[in-house]
Amino acid sequence: MSWTTHLQDASFRGVRFDCQRTQDAARRDTASLEYPYRDGADVEDLGSKARQIQLTAVFWGPDYGQRLQRLLDVLSLPGYGELVHPVFGSVPRAQLTGYQVSHDAESPDYCTVELEFVEATPADPLFLLQLPQQLTATLAQLSQAAREYGISTFADAIDALRASVPMARQLALRQVLQGTLGTLQGLLPGSIAGTLDPLLAPRAFAGDVTALLYGLTRQPHFSAVAGQSDWCALVDTLGPLPRLAAQVADGSHEAGGQPVPAAADDVAITGSLLQLLVATALADTAATLLAAEATAPARSPQEIEQLASDTRAALQAALQACRDSHPVETARPVTEALKDVALGLQNAAIALIAARPPLLQRRVEAAGNLHLQAYRWYGDAGRAGELLRLNPQLRNPNTLQAGDFLHAYAR
Repeated sequence: MSWTTHLQDASFRGVRFDCQRTQDAARRDTASLEYPYRDGADVEDLGSKARQIQLTAVFWGPDYGQRLQRLLDVLSLPGYGELVHPVFGSVPRAQLTGYQVSHDAESPDYCTVELEFVEATPADPLFLLQLPQQLTATLAQLSQAAREYGISTFADAIDALRASVPMARQLALRQVLQGTLGTLQGLLPGSIAGTLDPLLAPRAFAGDVTALLYGLTRQPHFSAVAGQSDWCALVDTLGPLPRLAAQVADGSHEAGGQPVPAAADDVAITGSLLQLLVATALADTAATLLAAEATAPARSPQEIEQLASDTRAALQAALQACRDSHPVETARPVTEALKDVALGLQNAAIALIAARPPLLQRRVEAAGNLHLQAYRWYGDAGRAGELLRLNPQLRNPNTLQAGDFLHAYAR
């Protein structure tokens, strides 16, 4: 059976491309031990070197520039990603080492991209251990990448609609976009309305929504004591926002609102964008809070778990909304990026919880207040706020009695 019978569509990080040529190379690492007055050498096998993969991607046609740019966008991301080799199939950990784009004057609307990869192999976990600070920084980067993918997908979809649907449908979609943006601005007093037509500038519309959500996430003051209640309030505020587009379409977003005859598919595309922007806004906020936890612990493991659980639920909703409103191949880069955000969030939360000392029930030996008890146990009265967060059942932190039991870290 020849390789032509089971060829697969080549892709990297979910972005497909046509492949003209492949070249794979593998070598083994060896150590040669030679001795005086002895012919030959004792060769010791030290294991395989990284597998080298070279692909030649080709792009042509009137829209080749857009497809080329999608590939270049994913090539610029750090770290390894999944490469689908046209002959050998999936390579889950392919690290790009370089690429070269070539254009020829004799071949307009055509270019080749020489790609070079090495297959990464996970090392001993001892050497892959990442600190919580590193994991939270990575989470913010992953969230930004997912947001950019989502905005690009939305903008492409709106541009395609504007070029192919009747004017009446376009006008209805414009009303939905403007109504959605206006309702969001009402939630943030003092915000400035966008001046660009959202139908002609969908990226500007997405940027305005992102800025408004960013303003909403910065309204609560995440103090050492009230941070978790502010987080819950933020989740309650942002949770209903993805339904704004549908509410504008049926006129239920405000008292006396009039229905808009917008197509259901258009409303779904807008709702998908809102869900993604809400999810990434929560992920950014969670990354900020978890980064603060890495340097100055103030939350219990249960509260950290709630941060991760609420954000993962929003990410899952965004992933499903993207799948429902876009074709599979169009949605794949966005859904893969959202999966990366969810995994990064989970890893950061696990690392923070694992870094905590054991949580115990400790007995108060003498009457006093939380500041005095923190000094007795830790030699630091400033950890009274930590004790208060770990013991929300306390009615008065200044009337501790001997024999009371408190949740507290072992050290």
